[in-house]
Amino acid sequence: MANLKIGDRVKIPVHKVFHQESGHFGKVVYISEDGETVTVKCDRKHNGKTVAFNIAFSSIRE
Repeated sequence: MANLKIGDRVKIPVHKVFHQESGHFGKVVYISEDGETVTVKCDRKHNGKTVAFNIAFSSIRE
């Protein structure tokens, strides 16, 4: 996973507050300069809206 780049499809991890649903995937739309945080746009709508999540790089699993 060290070669993660913008446009890659990744599984969004479950979070008890921000993303409670499992099994969602999204595309990487931003990678921080230090490479520790990525922003992933979820492929599914949430309450009718397109959403993106900032995720610690270390918590992403394929």
